[in-house]
Amino acid sequence: MNEQIEAIRPRLNSIQQRALIVGVIGTAGIVAGAFMDSEQFYRSYLIGYLFWIGIPLGSFCLLMLHNLVGGPWGFTIRRLLEAGAKSLPLMAILFIPLLFGTHTLYEWTHADIVAKDEVLKNKEFYFNLNFFYVRVAIYFLFWIGYSLFILRMMRRREKNGESPVSPGLQNLSGLGIVLFAITITLAVIDWAMSIEPHWSSTIYGLILIIGQALLTFCFTVIMVASMMGMAPKFAERIRAVYFNDLGNFMLAFTLLWAYTSLSQLIIIWGANLPEEATWYSVRLYTSWKIVPIVLFAFHFFAPFFLLLSRKIKRNPKFLMRVAMLLIVMRLVDLIWFIEPAFNRTGFHVSWMDFVAPIGIGGIFVYWFIGRLKGADTMLPVNTPFLAQQAEHH
Repeated sequence: MNEQIEAIRPRLNSIQQRALIVGVIGTAGIVAGAFMDSEQFYRSYLIGYLFWIGIPLGSFCLLMLHNLVGGPWGFTIRRLLEAGAKSLPLMAILFIPLLFGTHTLYEWTHADIVAKDEVLKNKEFYFNLNFFYVRVAIYFLFWIGYSLFILRMMRRREKNGESPVSPGLQNLSGLGIVLFAITITLAVIDWAMSIEPHWSSTIYGLILIIGQALLTFCFTVIMVASMMGMAPKFAERIRAVYFNDLGNFMLAFTLLWAYTSLSQLIIIWGANLPEEATWYSVRLYTSWKIVPIVLFAFHFFAPFFLLLSRKIKRNPKFLMRVAMLLIVMRLVDLIWFIEPAFNRTGFHVSWMDFVAPIGIGGIFVYWFIGRLKGADTMLPVNTPFLAQQAEHH
């Protein structure tokens, strides 16, 4: 097992260095953009932040899901999911710039506007800055604390040669999934949906949670496929069926994303309430309408038919390309969620909408690789599925 780490370490060092360079250049670009247009800076930074925090949150949710349902697929990507979950402290730090942009991003922070708006007055008990800051602190304290607790429990069981899953761990994971779903939904409402405080949707948070899970699977597929070329001994242990499983999960969450997105549209459009339909009228009856066409074609239609193919799902290179496509579409989807709130007359995308995700992404990948290199092995030990497979090599 240690040979896997040693074989892969030089390449990981190279990736980490490149990620740092990209992160520094991207950060410099977005900082320059902040001096040029501070309002656009906060919008773009929010898009980039919502994109990348999906991987740490999605990673830990998938770890807990695997603790509940089991299966070989989860053991092959466990170290990646652990590294993702360990990146939550970084995301807490990267949230700080958004704390300075609340007045720019959120209409409900303007006392003069709230005083003249009955809807905002009725929501003032929840949407006020002091309570907003408290909720941010609660979210990150819970996410970081709960993830560290379960990760330590998992590592302790692995080092002691115990079964990777126990009733206690399953119970904690089941509870954790519920609590994570609640807190992530509330965070999405606070950070994204409240940009348009007159509008609300009970499916909004679920759509973004599903997007986070899909993004995490795509990211891990790319990482596993890349590492197979770095470490032959690691590649020997990764069967095609594991990629097939990951491809099936990508297909399932692609369908879930399409189903929930369409459900939200049908419910809101069918109700035909002005305060709800306005959100879609801006996005469907202006030049923004090109974006949902692109999303339908490349976030659903193309991936759906590609992922139906068993041959593609079992081929790491092909599956990695589908994953890359979906990652790009996740960013496009987030831009479509955020930018029209500030550009209601028609399509407008800033260069910072792309530079911000690149800058945050470089920093994230640098941190992620650092956590991944800290693992003793690339695959968990004392795992029945992998132990049986090892006997054949």
